[in-house]
Parts: sequence; structure tokens; C-alpha cells
Amino acid sequence: MRPLYGSRLSMTVATAALFLAFFSPQATAAQKVPIHFESYHGYTATADYLKTVAKAYSGITDLLEIGKSTMGRPIYVLVVSNQKNGATHGNEYTGTEVCLYIIDKLVSGYGEDETVTRMVDKNTFYICPVINPDGVFNSVERGIPQRANSMNRDEDGDGKRGEDPEAGIDLNRNFPEGWFTDDGFAGGTGDYPTSAPETHAVAEFFSNHRNILMGQFYHTSGGFTFRPMGTAPHSTMNPLDVAVFDFVMGKKYLEIIGEDVPEAWEKPQLLNQFKRKLKETNANAYAQQYGIYSITTELWNPLKDIPGLPEIKGASDSTERALLAYQDEEYGGKLFRAWKPFKHPDLGEGEIGGWLPQHRVNNALPGKPLVEVCDKHWRFELFRAELLPDITITKADTRLLSTTAGSGKATVSTSGDTVTIKKGKSGNSVKIIEVTAVIENRGKLATHIAEGAQLSCLREDVVWLLGDPEKVRFLQGTPYQILGVLDGTLTIPGVGGQRAAAPMGFRRGPSYRPTEVKEGGAGREVKWVIAVEGTTPLKIVVSSQKGGTAVLDLKVR
Repeated sequence: MRPLYGSRLSMTVATAALFLAFFSPQATAAQKVPIHFESYHGYTATADYLKTVAKAYSGITDLLEIGKSTMGRPIYVLVVSNQKNGATHGNEYTGTEVCLYIIDKLVSGYGEDETVTRMVDKNTFYICPVINPDGVFNSVERGIPQRANSMNRDEDGDGKRGEDPEAGIDLNRNFPEGWFTDDGFAGGTGDYPTSAPETHAVAEFFSNHRNILMGQFYHTSGGFTFRPMGTAPHSTMNPLDVAVFDFVMGKKYLEIIGEDVPEAWEKPQLLNQFKRKLKETNANAYAQQYGIYSITTELWNPLKDIPGLPEIKGASDSTERALLAYQDEEYGGKLFRAWKPFKHPDLGEGEIGGWLPQHRVNNALPGKPLVEVCDKHWRFELFRAELLPDITITKADTRLLSTTAGSGKATVSTSGDTVTIKKGKSGNSVKIIEVTAVIENRGKLATHIAEGAQLSCLREDVVWLLGDPEKVRFLQGTPYQILGVLDGTLTIPGVGGQRAAAPMGFRRGPSYRPTEVKEGGAGREVKWVIAVEGTTPLKIVVSSQKGGTAVLDLKVR
């Protein structure tokens, strides 16, 4: 899985590696764990790097093992956040390198770069550089390209497993969304959705981390990024979400990679005039299942990512020839083996040679091209992190309405027919207090996608007033109040603002119906009137599933 953010970003990916020595950025003084991109890291080096980073930056990282591959290799997720407060296809491993690059930027930039420090303090990044450990290990470290994983089953009933040809499991097509076709038949790979241990681990991770608001899934070939929906027209999505994907994220992405921004995106007020020109795009399952701004990026396009690539005209394989010329000049021909005669024991005479499997079109060439691809997508993810919601308690006041002297408990004793009642000592005074708080979302995006709060697995934002239940009685307002969805501060082009979808209906909960404060906008004012015995401490806690948690201790005046 590529990254992820108490506002959260998520990242998921797959992998691969090579052993050459080319350009790599210089290590900086802030790097406790230097990393280079002169070659692909593969599974083993990636796992070692994650373990080393987790030890070196223990204050802001935590290494999780979320599952194991078919062959028993651990699947790791590195969590990057202030603790005090991946490649899916095995032969596509540029995404792994991008994840490692992002990890390095986050951990080495913490405390050195103001923006990075603020993002790590406020958010949580979940980064899974390798979803398919077996495929990446075979592709990079053994030089055997592997896109699909073995199903390891008896295909013909002869009692032997794995000796018959099999289609294998494409992990990217083993997720639940879209696995069944419209007529009810299997359209994905595997015996059933998440039948592969790798996809099961990823699905379970998302199910257990509902705080994730953004997801990025890295693949390799094509040099483009696409958003939901892929199985239906984008008209099936809420217009607000389409606007966020296209006019906010999409526009910035095109600027970073140096592509022209469509006229419709520059002038969203004229969008209706461009509708016929808009094309459908593919989707990621997690947008609809968990309310995530999830996108998929195909990272590598040599024609765009290698400036000055030799132009060879008049040949049907001009790109291939241009890449050969480039690798001769920049890599001394080390990525391609000259063809030579070869006699196969069964097939007879032939030739053997060509591109080394790790570098055949699918992945960014190591060294400078790879670093530049990594840096572009690091800048895009940092931009997306800065869009995340930021829940804050901006004001909290208490007003003493009255004070009543407390009376202690009487004691009763009996002796034969005599009953003795003794008045107890004076107890604690009881204060009647009005509590007022203002909660705001100072982040750019709302705390849910447009219809996120309507998904059965998600909930609206809430605020609690906490105190000793034996000494605090609520006279006005319930212990927790429902805030709905807090809008962000960013005006979304083409929409005119941020408007959450209709709020969800009341769900099963406590015996009382909680107070609702849903006037809309980025802020809410909430009030309670309570009776408090003595000097019982009070605390306001705001809980936003995807916007984070804010806590404030109250001082009763």
C-alpha cells in the first residue's frame, strides 16, 4: 500500500531492484539512515531499511507487520507520526523506491523542515513499500519478472500442487470491489475476494484504520494518475468529490509533472461546456468502501521522464531504440545484454540476450531518472498532506451560574429499639456551570469526503465533555454532541464551497439521543450546563474519525 494521515494519508505499493552505480543525491546531515537510488532495493534491502529507520527514528516511527506473503515473507507498514502527540504487481517496483524516498524525506526532514515537521506532528503516514514481497523478491533479487503470484493448488486432481500451468493471482484484481461482474460471475483473480494473503492483509489494515482519508496506490507503466470511478461514469460520484480530485489534486499533479492543465480545469465555471470532452477514469475500491480520496499512479513514462531522450524517426520500435541509445550513453550498456548464439537442450539453436529483466520498460531507470520520478511524487504527496483537515478547539469558557453548599450523608445506627441518626459533616459544594466551546476545522478539506459520513463503517464528528460520572450531572446538553461533518477552509473550484452530503440517520447508540449541532461550515459552537461536585476536573475531547482528536483541560472559574 502506498502512504497514509489524525488527519491521515495512506500509501500503498509493490516492488523490484538492480545492482549498478549511478547518480544519487548526496546524503544530508539530517539523515541518520542514508539511502541511495543507484539501484533498486528489492524486498530484502527494503525490509532492512525499514527496520533501521524504525530504530533510528523511534520517536516518530513504528514498524508494523500486517501479514505475510504466500511464501511467508512479512508485509511491513512503516507508521510516521509524532508518537508523543507499495508495489501490488511484483514486476512493478518503482513504487517501492518512491515510498522509500518519501520515508527518507519525512524522517530526515522532521525537525529540519518546517512544513515536514508540521505534517508529521499533525498527521499519520502509513507507508507500505511492498505489498507483494514474493513478486518483488523474484523480480529484483532473482531477476525473474513476476507479475502474478502462484495459486499453489492442484489444477488437475492428480494430488500434486504447482506442477500444472496456472493463471496465477493478480493481487490488484483480488480485492472485493469489482471482483464480481454485473451478472454475478467472478471477474477478478483468485478463488474469492482477498483469497491471497497479501490482499487480505491490506484489506484488513484499511478496515482497522478508518482514520485514513487519503490513499495512494503506486504502479509503474504509463506516467499518469487516475481517480475513481473506473467502473461507472464520474457522474455517479458526488460533484464535490469530483471537483476535489480534478480541480485541486489533479491540477496540482499536472503542474508538478509538467503537463498542460486542461482548459476545463483552469476555468471550472465553464465546466458544462466541456462535459463532452471529459473521459471516464479508473477507480480505487477504497473511495467508496472507506470514504478515502484514493488515487492510483502509473509512475514511469520514459518519453516524458527522460529529458532529451534520443529521437529516432521512421522506426516502428523508435522508443525501444531510443532507450537503447540512452542506456548505452548513460549506463555504459550495462542494462542490455548483446544477443549471442545459444543452444537449448530441448529447443535447439537460438539466441539469448536483450534487456535485463529489471529494466525492460516497466520501471524507472535507476539513478537520476528514478530520483526525479521519486521527487515529483514526494512533492505531490506533501501537497496532499497539506490539504488534510485539522481539528482544533479554538475557544473554551466556563461560567459559574450558582453554588450550593453540600450536605454530608447522615449515618443511622440501631441499638435494640433505639434508632440513632447523626448528621454528617458538610460535603463538597455543588456548582452549576455553563460550558461553551468552539470547535473548528482549520484544514483545507472537510473531515469526510462528500458522502463519507453516510458509509456504514464511518461516523460523524463528535465532541465530549468528560468528568467523574459520580460527580458531574448534565442539566443541558448530552455528554457527547454530534457535530456532523466540519467543512474545510478551501473554496473548491467549480462548486463554490464545501457542502457535505445529507447527514446520516441516527444509529444505535446510548439510551438517550445525543444533542446535535450541525449548522454547517467549518466551525461549531457547543454548550453544556452541568452540576459539578467539588473541584472535579473537566475535559473537552473532540473526536473526528478522519480529522484527528483535540483535547483540552477545562479550568472552572
